[in-house]
Amino acid sequence: MSDEQQAETPKRGRPRGSTSKRVKPPPARRDSVHRGPHYNDGQDPLENFEYRPYEQENVLAIDPEIVRGIEKEWGFSLLWVCFECNGKPFPNLVSARRRNGYSDVVKGNFNGALDHLCDRDGNIIREGLRLMARPTSIQRLAEAHDKRAARGAIENMRRSHAEEGLSNISMPEGNSGSALRQNRHRTSYEPPPKIPS
Repeated sequence: MSDEQQAETPKRGRPRGSTSKRVKPPPARRDSVHRGPHYNDGQDPLENFEYRPYEQENVLAIDPEIVRGIEKEWGFSLLWVCFECNGKPFPNLVSARRRNGYSDVVKGNFNGALDHLCDRDGNIIREGLRLMARPTSIQRLAEAHDKRAARGAIENMRRSHAEEGLSNISMPEGNSGSALRQNRHRTSYEPPPKIPS
């Protein structure tokens, strides 16, 4: 390269002899967001104050009239089903419900009665729970099965106490014939309180 070519190429950086530095603008002044405990803005905090007690909102609540209407008009029973808890999926819980007649409630079901609860995808999901529905005829069969199972468990306990005795009795004659005849379960029934509808 000749001296002429070197003189023509521009050099990077500041020109020689320049002593000026770039000056940054000062930062904008802003008022502090924090006011402190003794800040006084001149207004009385009790003026126009109205106390409202905290009432916890139930995110799973559905208007009872809508639930009764779905049961009467369309013949379906609703249930919240857990599909995940703290990010851990539980696909077995959902598949067990589907095997027993439940299906997902989506936007447009029941003539749009639950559309106000739907998300962008059209599903009704709240905090790891999915709203599902099944026909009330299957629901009645399931309730009858649960009652029979509960009665059967009580009868098995009564029978085993009367025939076999209690396994954790430390008395030497606790499981003898005369002691087993005394094992009786007294039960009484009181009607439940009426719930206003």
